[in-house]
Order: sequence, then structure tokens, then C-alpha cells
Amino acid sequence: MTIQKLPHAFAQEPRKLFLLDGIGAIISALFLGVVLYQFETFFGMPRPALVPLAGAAVGFAIFSLTCAALQPKNWRIFVRLIASFNFIYAVVTFVILIRGNHPLTPFGIVYFVNELIILAAIITLELKTAAIPQTENPTR
Repeated sequence: MTIQKLPHAFAQEPRKLFLLDGIGAIISALFLGVVLYQFETFFGMPRPALVPLAGAAVGFAIFSLTCAALQPKNWRIFVRLIASFNFIYAVVTFVILIRGNHPLTPFGIVYFVNELIILAAIITLELKTAAIPQTENPTR
């Protein structure tokens, strides 16, 4: 399957998109709240900045996994909502990185740049999936 076909595949089974987002949010929460928190000096991001980011990731995981479990009929609005949450989270993370008075180490820079790249890919995938017309997906 090519990247271009992913939105259509997820439109056929939106539960899988919610699971992807939810599992990704759990991974982010674990990295932010455990790994980066425990190794603050190694990554350079202070703990007080990590806690709200990890908390938001936990909230996103709960939202996405709940949607995966409930499989709402009007799933597109929930996909757009989580894409919006992810976008806001990415902007807040970027602002913390740019405006923060903390010197990130090269490892911290690599972590956060990769997180933002992955978020951009997920947001794009979610918005493209939600934009697929209902007529192309008659089962949902």
C-alpha cells in the first residue's frame, strides 16, 4: 500500500486511525513523562515544561482510544477534532522550544524535531482521511 492510499484505507476502518493516534499519544506521554523527565540534563528540557506536555498526551490518548472503542458513526468530526488538538499541541511544543530559556542538548533537539515531524505527518493523514467524501465510504 502506498502512502497516498492510506487515507482511503483509514476511511474504510477509522477505528485503526484512532488506535494509531492513541498509541502514538501513549508513546509520547511515556517518553515525555518518564524518559525525558528522568533524564532532564541529558535532553535539556526542564521538568516543569515536560509535565503539561505529557499530561496533554495522556488526554489525547484517552480521547483517541475512547473513539476507537466506541466507533462513533460520525467519526470524521472526531478525527478533525483530534487533528486540531494535535496541531495545537505541536504549536505549543514549538513555542516552548523557541521561547524557552532552556538550552536543549543535541539529544533534546533530535527528540523534539522528530516529534514535530511525526505530528505533522499524523495531522496530515487525519485531515486527508476526514476529507474523503462519505460516498466513497458507504459502510460508515
